[in-house]
Amino acid sequence: MINIYSITAAIKILGRKDILKLEVWARVIFVKFANGQGRFVSKNLFWIEFHRSRKERAKDLTVGYYDRDLYQVSSQSQIDPYFVSLGDDIQCECADFANQVKAKFRYPICKHAWALLNHLNFNSLSAYIQSNQGKAA
Repeated sequence: MINIYSITAAIKILGRKDILKLEVWARVIFVKFANGQGRFVSKNLFWIEFHRSRKERAKDLTVGYYDRDLYQVSSQSQIDPYFVSLGDDIQCECADFANQVKAKFRYPICKHAWALLNHLNFNSLSAYIQSNQGKAA
């Protein structure tokens, strides 16, 4: 399962490696440091980091056209590429995407999907969504 609110993400957000634990509150995350101090961090910053890290890792992937709205995107961890499809929404067969669907993310998107959006010159997920909604109208 996906953990958006991780110590790894907190380290990247805050630029500190002395984080002991996180407490998930209603609208914020309380970050406890090794020196006994703590601070609150917006949950929104964790979501931003979640997407930023996937967009960053997507830069190393290659995309190839397969058929209609189906593309092959290289994998960093296996020989065979993943298939990513476009249509009413984006679909990928990787575990990260499946976990986001299982966690009921409104717009699941993995690094393979980011690679495809970059390949198609979309610099944001919202740009793709807006473009796709224009086709349905």
